[in-house]
Amino acid sequence: MSSSRKELSIQKRSSIITLAKEGYSMRQIVTKTKIPKSTAHDTMKKLRDTDTFEYKKRTGRPKKTTEHEDRYIQTISKRNRRMTATEIAAEVNKDREDPIGTTTVKRRLLQAGLRGCVAVKKPLLKDQNKKKRLQWAKLYKDYTAEDWEKVLWTDESKFEVFGTKRRVHMRRKETEKFIPDCIVPTVQHGCQSVMV
Repeated sequence: MSSSRKELSIQKRSSIITLAKEGYSMRQIVTKTKIPKSTAHDTMKKLRDTDTFEYKKRTGRPKKTTEHEDRYIQTISKRNRRMTATEIAAEVNKDREDPIGTTTVKRRLLQAGLRGCVAVKKPLLKDQNKKKRLQWAKLYKDYTAEDWEKVLWTDESKFEVFGTKRRVHMRRKETEKFIPDCIVPTVQHGCQSVMV
């Protein structure tokens, strides 16, 4: 039976078979069941060919990529978080006779939890700065709200994102927002800047 044609219920198919076994002609079967002649004919043909009028479960469109290629797509994206789906598809297609499209790559990345996001901007910190910040946090981790009310905070800095204000897009999982590969580091220097 054509996949584009609406499938008959078990009851309808059973009725066709029963009437045929009782000796009714195809025209009589069509009249009694009010089923198109071509549909009734296909049901009868299926019984003769397969000895059943049950439809096989449809598996849907087969995947265009293998499990190995799915892992490769993820690996490429994680190596360079800013690669577009088009660029990844081009990389994968180097070893394929049947090229995959950008949509397939996006689907595989989403299935792996790698979504397109705008990279967060954070100050560029050297290892020495990170150690000092951690030491400071440990030193004051037990401060109460009353203790912090006695502290006066004052500082000012100029921040500029390496001379560009444009947003940077990349791919990451929800838990990877602040890992080094997924942020845009900012530095303090001249040029157009914001005083904080």
